[in-house]
Amino acid sequence: MASDESEKYDESCIFCLIAKNQDEETEVIKQNEELVCFRDICPAAPHHYLVIPREHIHSCCSLKHVLLLRMTSMGRAVLKEQGITNMEEVRLGFHQPPFISVGHLHLHVLAPVRQISTCFEYKFTPETDSFVTVSTDGLIYYVLVFSIRHIVKTVTSYFLIILERTLVLYTKLLTSLVICFLPLLHNKSLSIAGGIFKEETTENCSTYWDQVYFWKMFRTTLKRNVSLKQNCVFVSSECTA
Repeated sequence: MASDESEKYDESCIFCLIAKNQDEETEVIKQNEELVCFRDICPAAPHHYLVIPREHIHSCCSLKHVLLLRMTSMGRAVLKEQGITNMEEVRLGFHQPPFISVGHLHLHVLAPVRQISTCFEYKFTPETDSFVTVSTDGLIYYVLVFSIRHIVKTVTSYFLIILERTLVLYTKLLTSLVICFLPLLHNKSLSIAGGIFKEETTENCSTYWDQVYFWKMFRTTLKRNVSLKQNCVFVSSECTA
């Protein structure tokens, strides 16, 4: 039970404090068991209110239609109580991530629209990436598009993570195989004829120390005589005990 309560309430969230009537500076205008309405601390219009749920919901990405209808209904009721009856002069909407100042779902209720401050007009422009508007019948625009975009971005991120881990795994596997087969390659000598590599077995090197001596002499000869400008042929000589 305590875990459910902690999910619905965040002590570090100012709107959660307001929802529990623990912020003395905020003037609550209307409230019920589910929602709270209060004045915006920095109003962009003569009437600028915020409607929030008491439950801690991060943003409109998690908004359900039933809750949306209740929030818009409370917002319009507050406006009517304040003498605003012309709903065409009302703008209702949400800011969506990452354009949110407080990580708690809140509906902006502004009126009249023609008196929205020019300083804040960019924050409340309808049908933009930052502000999601609500129509008069309570249907929300653009949230579906944003949700799909968010899902695609999440799936793409997971795909890239899986791809990266797969590449790392195969790189480690390839490295292990090379390390395992490298000693086998040391049992053969390379000869260069006309730019074509040939393999000649070192059958005359019967012991481990013979092979070590052979490779030492072969590398020394290669360093002294190899020239990229000439078509030389190098053949390994027999190892002597």
